[in-house]
Amino acid sequence: KYVFASSGANKIQIQGGYFADKKNRSGESWIASGNADYPWTITNASTSVSNYNELLQAIADANSGENKRILVSANITGTEGKSIIIPAGVNITFDMSGKKIVNPVKGGAAIINNGSATFTNGILLNGNTEAQESSVVYNTGSLVLDNMTCGSVDNRGAAVVNKGGEVTIIGGVYNSID
Repeated sequence: KYVFASSGANKIQIQGGYFADKKNRSGESWIASGNADYPWTITNASTSVSNYNELLQAIADANSGENKRILVSANITGTEGKSIIIPAGVNITFDMSGKKIVNPVKGGAAIINNGSATFTNGILLNGNTEAQESSVVYNTGSLVLDNMTCGSVDNRGAAVVNKGGEVTIIGGVYNSID
């Protein structure tokens, strides 16, 4: 069932990497088997996601102060009207691997970043085709967009709205309404 298991006085420390079992399940609950007597330390471990619910769960599983990497392994479409929220205190890197996240939110943001988020090598879109007030990312935390394409379907709304946070853009294509 587990990729790693510990018994006795042994301690396993994982620093980075991607781990999945034979059924291609990933995430810490399938990676680690340990308890108070046999503690685990997992830092910079990667979680692979291929749909909207897995993405939301991977974000929810991020702990304050942890550096979490989420590998986006398929194009993901969100739920109409529900923003993807990255909470304050977490540090998440989204390795998009050329994939896209499309989240249709009318009059709001597809992604709300209150923590520290880095998106690399992919596409972020607000899939709403009606409201010009929509944005792709609403940022109050620390945001890095590295080689991303970021915009709204039909060029409606802003690519990024920054409200008191820090934004770093390293290459890419960004669009908004004319």
